[in-house]
Amino acid sequence: MVTNARHIVIAAALALTLSIGIASSVAVAKGSHRSKIPSASNLILAPAKSLPTVGECARSIVVDVDGNVQELFCPNGDIRVRAWKYFAQMGRTPILALGPRATTLQLERAVCTPQPGDEPIVESEFKLASAYYGWSTSFDPLVWIEGGHCLASKSKG
Repeated sequence: MVTNARHIVIAAALALTLSIGIASSVAVAKGSHRSKIPSASNLILAPAKSLPTVGECARSIVVDVDGNVQELFCPNGDIRVRAWKYFAQMGRTPILALGPRATTLQLERAVCTPQPGDEPIVESEFKLASAYYGWSTSFDPLVWIEGGHCLASKSKG
């Protein structure tokens, strides 16, 4: 009788251990479901050479007639990967490739690269790159361009 009681206690202990393990696995699975989708997060997006400082999302984009993209970010602030890739394949400016430690001089030169009329695209690329690299700068590409600084720097160089 004592042997049967001991087997019952051992079986109960094993069942309890298994149920706790299963419950933990379910809790972990449910918790991980709330995290970012692995297929669209933490990718190095060309021409960048480093990971982004913000999340990325795989939402679609709408391209305007002027070639600009309407929504660069998802509602939660993540970069729209398709927007980044769209601008990267256009290759109009080197802004997306500047990296996390870009200097003001590099920013100035990069925003002056495109042709006149590309200001909205330059601004969009700058916003994407600022978020991607985590730039904290007071540099405003539109103020720089509209202030005639690009023309002045081209006539000097």
